[in-house]
Amino acid sequence: MGHLQRDEPIIVSCVVGPGHDGRAEVVAELLYPNGGRSWLSIGEEALTRAVDAAGVTSLDGLTGQPWTVLVAGLDMPGLDMPGLDMPDINLPDQPVSTT
Repeated sequence: MGHLQRDEPIIVSCVVGPGHDGRAEVVAELLYPNGGRSWLSIGEEALTRAVDAAGVTSLDGLTGQPWTVLVAGLDMPGLDMPGLDMPDINLPDQPVSTT
């Protein structure tokens, strides 16, 4: 695959894999503009919403799509991006000592 013209990761493959609860999940491989790769597991319900949002009818149709189409499958209200919510993180006022 050539150099990416985008500044965001794209989906380069999707395969069915085992989920931690015994149900099948889809594992999407993401390719970053700098050549880095990561993998994201997506549950069945989230995948169905993501495929619908991307306007495709199969896992192969997700290849080449930006990773953000997977966000459409998340059901987490509250952020500017529909379907995505980041957890609240409470950081201490003072540095935490490790000694």
